[in-house]
Amino acid sequence: MCAKQSSSMRKLFISDLDGTLLKIGNDYSAGISAANRSAIRTFVEQGNIFAIATARGVDYLDEVEPILGFRPDFIGQNGTTLAYGDEQSTTYIELALFDELCALCDKQELPVTICIHAKEGNYVLSRTHYPYGTKDALHDAAFMDQHHQLLPKGMKISQLSGITLFCEGASLISIRDQIKAHFANRLEVVSSDIDLINVSPYGCTKGNGVKALLKHYQMAETQAAVIGDSDNDISMLQAVTNSYCMDHSEDRVKAAAAVVVGSVAEAIHHFCTKV
Repeated sequence: MCAKQSSSMRKLFISDLDGTLLKIGNDYSAGISAANRSAIRTFVEQGNIFAIATARGVDYLDEVEPILGFRPDFIGQNGTTLAYGDEQSTTYIELALFDELCALCDKQELPVTICIHAKEGNYVLSRTHYPYGTKDALHDAAFMDQHHQLLPKGMKISQLSGITLFCEGASLISIRDQIKAHFANRLEVVSSDIDLINVSPYGCTKGNGVKALLKHYQMAETQAAVIGDSDNDISMLQAVTNSYCMDHSEDRVKAAAAVVVGSVAEAIHHFCTKV
């Protein structure tokens, strides 16, 4: 594990959540293991900085803080929201692009359920497609209705920080790539789970979030390490030399990482013991 660091030599470790820091389980994310929690706490106690990069919103910090015992820096909604120290910033999606996305899904008859993360709250636009009516859906109808209200007819959205599309795993790649091609250089389109596609403002990626943290702390990229397991983690795996991915990651994610590991604790140990 890392020795106590001077301010000029301290390290930054940034971890994805679902499937990486949070182990996969029946409830999608079954918690942070004791080994991971111990490794993170020791890392921070030795003067280093730990951050989270996730597709989740910044409100998740209120859940993870008591588990870790401190409030980590945060790259939320795949780089849309940045929170470190007393600073927090959010970039919003142009509402005209949201309207265009909805029109595209309708025109192409894409079988997706569109959810939005707005200033007014989290809403689902309709309950027509997956996971509704699907018995074995990963993020099932109960999950959807717990976290998203049905958008009231005629309601106007003022600010939109993120869009999530839910779809059958078998069609995810083709739908993701079709939307990505349509909005090239206008929106960021990535997948974060076997049935989730995330849409963010152009330039808002986990990789750019990592670069923002490095700039904030005036660190070289060699002082940082990242770990992830999904398509939305590739940008940050490519942002630094010390990149790790989980051993269950798909091949394209493994190809972007320098080292494949079985846990966050293993990655932290490897990062801190490198010559």
